Amino acid sequence: MTSSVRCTPLPGGQNGPVERRWETLYSRSLARIPGEKRDISRDSDYLTGIKRLRRLYCNVGIGFHLQVLPDGRITGVHNENRY
Repeated sequence: MTSSVRCTPLPGGQNGPVERRWETLYSRSLARIPGEKRDISRDSDYLTGIKRLRRLYCNVGIGFHLQVLPDGRITGVHNENRY
């Protein structure tokens, strides 16, 4: 059994409003504020001078929390938990 899905643009150039609505929804979910565009950047002024620990989670094998250090080195820690 095979199936096929084909996406085609809406007739008459109606993709514009749909795309704008999607961008608005996406920007609101990221910024958590109303508006067309995301006004608050991830590293905005209120975090000036604050060093934050950023960890990436690698879900390959047993799972690791990865940390990229300022000098470019990468370290990893495996913390066992049930999640």
